[in-house]
Amino acid sequence: MDSVHGRPDYPADNSNYYLVTPIIAAPPGADPTGTVFYTYGGTTNRRVYRTTGGANWTNLRRLANGTAVAAVSHGIGAHPTDGNRLATASNSGIVYITTDAFASAPLPSNLNTLVPASGGRTWQGNNSNVAWVDNNILFAASVSTAPNSIHVARTTDGGATWAAAETGLPDLPVVKIVVDPGDPNTLYAATWLGVYRTIDSGTNWSLFGSGLPQGLVTDLYVHPNGNFLRAAVFGRGVWQVGGVPAYVAPAFSVQPVGASFTPPAGFILTGTVSNTYPTVTYQWQLNGVDLVDGGAISGATTPTLTVSSTACGSGGTYTLKASNCAGTTVSNAAIMTSTVAAPVITTQPANTEYATGNSFSLQVVASGAGLSYQWARNGTNLVNGAQPTWVVAGATTATLSITNAQAGTAGTYTCKVTGGSGCTVTSNNAIVISQTTAGLVAPNICTSPVNLTVAAPASASFTVTAGGGRVDAIGRVFTFQWRRNGVNLTNVAPYTNAVFSPASSTTNTVSATLTINPTSAALSGSVYDCVVTTTSGGSVPVTSGSATLTVLNQYTPATAVSITPSASLPISKSGGSWPLSFTAAGSGSVLQGTATPSPAGAYQYQFWVYVDDSLGWVMMQDYGVSATYNLPSTWQPGTYGIGVDCRTSSTVPYDVFNSIDFFTITPMRGPGDPLEPILQQPRSRPRFNGGAVFVTKN
Repeated sequence: MDSVHGRPDYPADNSNYYLVTPIIAAPPGADPTGTVFYTYGGTTNRRVYRTTGGANWTNLRRLANGTAVAAVSHGIGAHPTDGNRLATASNSGIVYITTDAFASAPLPSNLNTLVPASGGRTWQGNNSNVAWVDNNILFAASVSTAPNSIHVARTTDGGATWAAAETGLPDLPVVKIVVDPGDPNTLYAATWLGVYRTIDSGTNWSLFGSGLPQGLVTDLYVHPNGNFLRAAVFGRGVWQVGGVPAYVAPAFSVQPVGASFTPPAGFILTGTVSNTYPTVTYQWQLNGVDLVDGGAISGATTPTLTVSSTACGSGGTYTLKASNCAGTTVSNAAIMTSTVAAPVITTQPANTEYATGNSFSLQVVASGAGLSYQWARNGTNLVNGAQPTWVVAGATTATLSITNAQAGTAGTYTCKVTGGSGCTVTSNNAIVISQTTAGLVAPNICTSPVNLTVAAPASASFTVTAGGGRVDAIGRVFTFQWRRNGVNLTNVAPYTNAVFSPASSTTNTVSATLTINPTSAALSGSVYDCVVTTTSGGSVPVTSGSATLTVLNQYTPATAVSITPSASLPISKSGGSWPLSFTAAGSGSVLQGTATPSPAGAYQYQFWVYVDDSLGWVMMQDYGVSATYNLPSTWQPGTYGIGVDCRTSSTVPYDVFNSIDFFTITPMRGPGDPLEPILQQPRSRPRFNGGAVFVTKN
């Protein structure tokens, strides 16, 4: 491999230099590391290359004979989020599209034949650029100077068909098309007569950018957060416009409103956001769970949710999530309440073991008006009386009693509870097994809970693992009873799974987790343990080891942050480093008793300082409330931004700051710098009588 070029097929004797396009960077969405780049080998070898980091280049594929990717910086189009989707724009008019990074033969789209004539004009090759919107929508541009040429085309089916999309563009070459990162319907075109924009996915174009030169635009760049657009104009330099709106998270102008409903009547919920740019996506949720279309639900991913019919359980808390590239906003809760209440089972029937010939009972506890019950075994409703060798009583009551139980009595039991309104609810399965195949064995504690420290109000969880117990075709069945300071807990907030009887398990161990949410300072120092028994109670209970919960004081984020940088910092032409001084101040408490995050995963709020080097916000360092930062000597005179925020960790995106300001570096000759060279010496200006002044031109 050639050590300079890093390409195995580059001629060692330098006898045949390839025409190589400039480097193309993968978009941030497809390559968050910023290390993936593409290039093209030119008309001779016709190869597309990719590198990660630049040390070596991988030959992705050699294109067909007669194909030459446009020799400009835009000839390779990279998908905004999928690194395997690429496209090449060839001078001959063919666009090659790959969905697997050229691992297989790409799809060739000959735009010369696929783009229908429009207004007497046709596609005449000289492709300059391919811009991806999504997996199916691509735009292609042409720099053809031939008369009656189409210069922009669009496909909506991944390249199978194309159509002209250039209404409003001047009849001149288009050098490049870029897609707005926040709105797939907005694109910008670099033409020979300025920058043009479409906000309807290419249906109409219009001149963009007040004050931009209307000359040959050779390149375009839209910042990922949409704050500005830059255009390189031939012979006129690089220009920046702020006409691209800054992106903000969706804001609701109309909130969904809850109401009551009477089953089976349906209802409709609607939410409206005031800012639909960048593009907003929607997701309705019921009790925090995403809804999907189907059955009575439609519009689950639109601003309007339709529930065409309801049941007693259709009530709950409905919310609408609205998201764009700047963030996600959740609407107010719309609580829908059924006028017909379904029963609520407060105590589920327990798994049970029995000895042949003995009796056992199952019980369900429910709340509601006019309740009726129906027990079932293995899905078949039970009736009172002999079955035929064992006897059933209470088949339609809250307590089912079985006498003279036999081997065939085992099975899965459930109880359907019906309210006076006609709404029903079915209990959890209760697994009933016979002791005829094995006796009861006391469980063993395999893993006890461990001490835990959290910062309120974060949740806390303790876990115990038990083994042993009964083993047969159904498996192990345990009951876990958690205790606090020796007192039995119940499944009442803030505790979940305080009393837990999991379904039977054929694994060697069974685990149970107690969740405390939220925690509070009043719980600090509490000691928790768990008592484990077999479900039937026929074995001696065993108690786990104990664990202590420590709860730190609640912490809050800073509510205000301010920054005061120096207004102007001189830097000498010979370099050197100059201090950038700033002061940050905020309010809010930190974690109790420590200056560093403790316990693991709980963060103090710190001031994170970022400096804008004109290419984007870059985190320089995290500080306390004030610090001095020395600018690198490589920084040139200019205006730079500085932002300060107060956040929980360095991984939080830094698109928006509590405070932002700017500072300016001005040129200045430092001590010891050489004097400026004299570029022109003064010339003599002879003065003649009469006061006329003559200047001799050399």
